[in-house]
Amino acid sequence: MPRNAPLIILLGLICFYQGMSVGQANAFQQVTICRAEFPSIHLGASDELEKLYKKLGYKVAFKDLPNRRSLLEAARGVCFGEVARIESATLRYPSLLRTAHPIHTIRAYAYSLDEEVQVSSWGDLNNYSVGIIRGELYAEERVQGKNFFLANSYDELFRLLERKRLDVVVGLEGVVGSSNMTSNIHKSDKALWEFPLYHLVHRKNAHILPKLNNLIKQD
Repeated sequence: MPRNAPLIILLGLICFYQGMSVGQANAFQQVTICRAEFPSIHLGASDELEKLYKKLGYKVAFKDLPNRRSLLEAARGVCFGEVARIESATLRYPSLLRTAHPIHTIRAYAYSLDEEVQVSSWGDLNNYSVGIIRGELYAEERVQGKNFFLANSYDELFRLLERKRLDVVVGLEGVVGSSNMTSNIHKSDKALWEFPLYHLVHRKNAHILPKLNNLIKQD
């Protein structure tokens, strides 16, 4: 046996195991999930989703889009699915199917600059001009018939609030910290709405739902 035979064998083993590692990494199939670009909406749910898909052998790549467009792209099948929405989202977008169990829970509050603005229910908003985010379905469904304005970002809503063109902004917990306007804003003591979010997949990917449902149920 040549003197350098042990070295050759060692190098061969290293290459073999490196090849196995690469093969294992490549074994993870990548899926693209549409996600609303505002972190306060989908950040927590995104973390949960990555863990779930990883257990099933998938690597998740997120496609960040404006709130409404994220739903539209997922509904058209451009994305494998959408991170998470309220239960009624599938009624508006029948090409999307939801998990049987929620993956995240969020809360919505009323934000204002005036301490005298008292909002503890959706009915209280009848007395004010209200700003909401386009595509936040929970709010769109509950401000119908009221004096409301749709915006594409929280920064836009809070600028209008600062200019006194709005009395109240309805938004998710944590939105003040994610906007450029963080001072002098008063949050309602009581959440206007607390609701579960369900992961959505396009109907052509319905095969994954039973597996996801089993994992979510176990958690």
